[in-house]
Amino acid sequence: MNDALASLLDMLPRGRGRARTRKALAAELGTTDREISRLTAELVGAGYPVGTTRRGGGGVFLCENETEKQECAGMYVATIVSLARRLRAFDRAAYERIAGQGLLPFMRDAG
Repeated sequence: MNDALASLLDMLPRGRGRARTRKALAAELGTTDREISRLTAELVGAGYPVGTTRRGGGGVFLCENETEKQECAGMYVATIVSLARRLRAFDRAAYERIAGQGLLPFMRDAG
């Protein structure tokens, strides 16, 4: 794990109630919002339960418990379904190709 990633992991608050904005994290790390997003994605890829919230101005946090994980997962599924609907509106063939491959089994809910 590189220094920037380790620093972000140390800085991420535990629990949604303590979520911090990417902008605040970037300022503290001396980097950009975009880099915080990239590092966050890297943490997620490494298996850390990084959650996001839109409450109270939004923010990023490490999920403290199963309830927070499930709430974040529900929000992400809703976003994916919404994006699937948009894709279907723009490019039905691409939507059918993705849905037909079984990549996202819940896409049938986007109907």
